[in-house]
Amino acid sequence: MKIMVKNLGVLRQAEFSLGDLTVICGKNNTGKTYATYALYGFLRWWRENMDPLKTIRITNQRIGDLLDSGVTRIDLLKYVRDTEKIIEELCKTYTESMPKIFATSKERFRNSSFRIYLDEDQISESVKSLFFSRTYRVRKRRIFYVTKKQESTTLEVSLLVEKPE
Repeated sequence: MKIMVKNLGVLRQAEFSLGDLTVICGKNNTGKTYATYALYGFLRWWRENMDPLKTIRITNQRIGDLLDSGVTRIDLLKYVRDTEKIIEELCKTYTESMPKIFATSKERFRNSSFRIYLDEDQISESVKSLFFSRTYRVRKRRIFYVTKKQESTTLEVSLLVEKPE
């Protein structure tokens, strides 16, 4: 994963890659903290704001399957090719949120940008390794159950309410 930041605090531009252990070093007051806070803020913001059902566009055919049989399966690898576009949109939205995250004025981040670049092969492997399970409710009534088993690339959506006659 490569991270690029521009016009962030004292940083005019910085680029770094994350590995199993990443060390950012440099002189005092050169922007190391800004860069790491920006990354931490993005990861935290992502965790709080990322919802697979909002990010993954479900086709009318999948919705029809869900209504007809009560379950539909979505191959997540089909979405890997859209990762760059999805990440670009998320980074743009995050950049717009940075004044709130850093608790300062919008003017200070007017020309800032935060960008993440991911390797498609790494994403495919990450998709396989993740486990996801969530029940979606409306007014305390369970509506959907969404799950993704580890080592699978399929997201399964189950309808938990009965279909009206």
